[in-house]
Order: sequence, then C-alpha cells, then structure tokens
Amino acid sequence: MTSLEMLEKIFFTHKDLLYNPRYIEDLKKDTTGTLEKVDSYINNENSEPLNSKLPLVIFHCEFSQKRGPRAFRALRNTDRQKNLKTWPRLDFPEIYILEGGFSAFFSEFAVS
Repeated sequence: MTSLEMLEKIFFTHKDLLYNPRYIEDLKKDTTGTLEKVDSYINNENSEPLNSKLPLVIFHCEFSQKRGPRAFRALRNTDRQKNLKTWPRLDFPEIYILEGGFSAFFSEFAVS
C-alpha cells in the first residue's frame, strides 16, 4: 500500500474511526497492521468516541523538509478535491507541519 493509499484509507475511507481512541493508538504503533485489520474496529461497538471533533493532524519527519510537507500537501489536496462542491469547506481544516521536525522539537523540549 502506498503512502497516498494509506492517507486515503485513514482520513477518508474510514474517517469515522478517527473518533475511536483504540484505533488511533493502534495506528500510532503499527499503521500498516492496523489498516489491515480495520474491519475489527468497524465492527467493535464497545469503543467510546474521544469527542465529536476530528483530531488535529500534525505531520512531521526528522527535519520536516520533505516527507512531512509532502504528506501535508497530499492530505490537503485530497481534501480539497473531495470537497470541490462545498468549497471552502474541508473535512480536515486543521492540519499542520511540525517546524524543524521532531529533531528540532526534541532538542528544545527533551526531558533530561
């Protein structure tokens, strides 16, 4: 599965699962594995939603120079395409890039 296919599946195909805290935690640990067993989250009626708002999305990589911005642009462009008829509405209006990546973040906020 390509990165674009993963973005599509996470943020659009199964957007309702973004309210499921167990799904979110599992995506953080093992994105590919979680997406392969997505049906187990869809059929799980015991999951309490986090809240009624979609999560804020922050893209990052080591320095946020290539992969983070590329993922940001891919999500934003897909969101715009899917919402052409309802412009300026977006499904994910709050997406960000971590300036300087996790390298800069860690050097500034590392716990000794």
